[in-house]
Amino acid sequence: MEYPIKVNYKYTNNTYKAKQWLDNLPDLFAADFETASKYTKKEKDTFMYRLQHNNLSFEEHRQLLQKYTSNGLSHPSLTVITHLSVADSYNNGYVIVCDSDSIRELICNFLVTTNKTQIWHNACFDFLRIYYITHKIPKQYIDTQLLSKSLLNNANPLKDKTGLKELMAYAYGDWAISKDEFTLEDMWKESTIRYSATDSCATYRLYEDIQAELKKWSI
Repeated sequence: MEYPIKVNYKYTNNTYKAKQWLDNLPDLFAADFETASKYTKKEKDTFMYRLQHNNLSFEEHRQLLQKYTSNGLSHPSLTVITHLSVADSYNNGYVIVCDSDSIRELICNFLVTTNKTQIWHNACFDFLRIYYITHKIPKQYIDTQLLSKSLLNNANPLKDKTGLKELMAYAYGDWAISKDEFTLEDMWKESTIRYSATDSCATYRLYEDIQAELKKWSI
């Protein structure tokens, strides 16, 4: 197999096409979210101006500072899902660009109602976003980060040494871009979309690698 792996992908923000893609997924697929602060750069500049020039109460200052410093890793109330990528193999992905609340509701409702098995890496992060919208989590899922920790005998609850890029960089190279922190302004950049597709494909490949490793231990 050639390395780094080249990922093929399609993308859309059309709800009809997105539903078609999701409904046609096989019984096992990998998935991943990209997230960003819900506030634009212009809005954050306004927050900073108010922080510097307004006489604010403690609570007003705290809330504005939270908004100003928010990023894709912040609490779901401060973020939005910008992309859902799904993969049906290690090199074939589909990216749904989530530029409206309606398409976010569509994808999250699919994820919590389908009986298909979903493969996530660090599922807790993504499921917190799903739960915030639907008050449910997926029915059937596999978390490759937990499986990786088990294989590596790594009890550290943090991501140390079991981040997706740390585990799969040998196969996928630099993921098209070197950072995984995006803004709303990055949503339609080709590099961001390719990054999103690579995340789900790499998750699928990691699952296959783990299964191969587990077979070595089977009796």
